[in-house]
Amino acid sequence: MKIKSIRIILKKFLFVTFTISATLNTYGTENVIKYLEKSKINIGDLSEEGIIIISKHIESLPKIDIKQGSALQAISSYLKKCIKNKPKSSIEDLVKNSIGQRERIQCVMLGFPVKSQNMDEVYNHQAGLGDFLSLLTLHYIACEIEKVYAPGVTFKIISDYVALKEIVDPESATVYQTGIQTLANLFPDTIIYDLSFHDIDCFTIFQESTAYNKRYSEAGKGNSIKIHEALLKSKQFSDYITNEFKNIPHLRFSVHSYKNGESNKLTLPFYSNKLGTPCHHVCLVNYHYNSAFVKYKKVSAESTIELKTLDITNLNSMHISLPYFQDMKP
Repeated sequence: MKIKSIRIILKKFLFVTFTISATLNTYGTENVIKYLEKSKINIGDLSEEGIIIISKHIESLPKIDIKQGSALQAISSYLKKCIKNKPKSSIEDLVKNSIGQRERIQCVMLGFPVKSQNMDEVYNHQAGLGDFLSLLTLHYIACEIEKVYAPGVTFKIISDYVALKEIVDPESATVYQTGIQTLANLFPDTIIYDLSFHDIDCFTIFQESTAYNKRYSEAGKGNSIKIHEALLKSKQFSDYITNEFKNIPHLRFSVHSYKNGESNKLTLPFYSNKLGTPCHHVCLVNYHYNSAFVKYKKVSAESTIELKTLDITNLNSMHISLPYFQDMKP
């Protein structure tokens, strides 16, 4: 190879390295870099926009206080900052039960079954940036807890697709779940995406007279009975998983809100202290990259807000698209 060619390649490499470093120094901190290094995310694969969004997201999440007197106190206090509900049992008791054996804390969460089938709500059937930031949130929480509890944390995400399989397109479900698995692989030490319950049969027979939801029927949903059945199945599946883990010390997380005293599940917002599942939401970002989860609705022809698509990055060949409003106010 000629000297000139080597110089050109070296110059391009130094330019890319300098650009990434400058972006991280501008929009991120050593704290951000640390969490990326604890994953399989290659900073060099990220665009400048991607680095900005990820950095802002990490910086917005709660930090653990490592000055607390004990791991139990630090973790309990930290989880209180993360969750949006008050569980039936005290968080201290739940944490104490999980760390009593000085083993890795098992966290269980149902979700990520399939993207919403309503294309008025979501961008497409693929896993997207919203899903990625949600998994990054779980990874971040695990890394924070590890600061005070050396055995660490594992989030086991159990897909509850089995409760929805009668009302969703199986092909789109496969597309979505393949994407989630690819993203989960970026966090091998903290996240497990479990699809092993897809064919489990744990449901009672529903009477047609009870499998009726007035709200869906009045909305003109032709499959209102099937939708209501899916809701009932989802509750039964959740109870089944609770029973499966009853003898295993663990923390149970959820993205759904529960009334005080109703559950020991810890309601965890995925982004900016807002509740909502990634499968029904996308991430909207303005030109300042202040991102937030909101419902995505198709923009009418009369709307003055311009909807665009910004491709921010490729992670392990998984394409992540980001819809955003150009005129959205910071």
